[in-house]
Amino acid sequence: MESYKALKQARMDHGFSLDALSAETGIKKRSITYYESGKRQVTGLACSKILDLFAPLEIDPESFYEEHFGYKEECDKKMTAWRSEHPRVLDYASLRHQAYERIAHMKYRKTITDEQYGKLMSFYKDSFGRLSEKLSHKDKKELTDEEYESEYLCFLCNIKSALYLKPDVPEPLKSILLAYFRSEFTAGTFTLLQNDFAALIDYTTITKLRKMLTGELEIDRLPIITALRLCYILNISFTETFGLVKKT
Repeated sequence: MESYKALKQARMDHGFSLDALSAETGIKKRSITYYESGKRQVTGLACSKILDLFAPLEIDPESFYEEHFGYKEECDKKMTAWRSEHPRVLDYASLRHQAYERIAHMKYRKTITDEQYGKLMSFYKDSFGRLSEKLSHKDKKELTDEEYESEYLCFLCNIKSALYLKPDVPEPLKSILLAYFRSEFTAGTFTLLQNDFAALIDYTTITKLRKMLTGELEIDRLPIITALRLCYILNISFTETFGLVKKT
């Protein structure tokens, strides 16, 4: 069944007329008619609008969009290709040198304060000190995948949180940012947003995405399909993150 037909069927199954669903969701009757006829695709709608529309119909967005648009399979292919093009650097000396150089470069360029520099260097010394101890018994100083994920990606998360996470950041943005900062797909830089991550979620409006990540724009203004891709790639629950009650 096509997505627009499934949406109409869900409305009828729950006993809503077009007028009643419009009143319940605050979405114009004409718009709902367009969605149910296929004249407008529901992939480009803002996340907040889809949550309003799907909640009374007890539709789980993750299941609905995977069944009708296969976004998870699409993301799997992109992640596999990304990993192939960006193999992990597991050499301890290379990672340590790279991390130090990035922190030193920010200090030299005066893009961080002395206080921030001290905090970043503290993370650097703690993380690489632990790794040094773990690798001390090895002839080849190379991290395992588990050490890379538990230590190095955690180090990057601490660095980026110190740089970009505001103390009063609201949910769900905080959960998204913490997962984003720790993701292997953002491990290549200390900057907030990488173009290749935007490509993974197929969102080309980089400026708008950056404003959403900094809290200048509401994160639930993301198109629903983009929000679903983002949560899937970052391995966080869309339902929990965006606060939608699942169908019981």
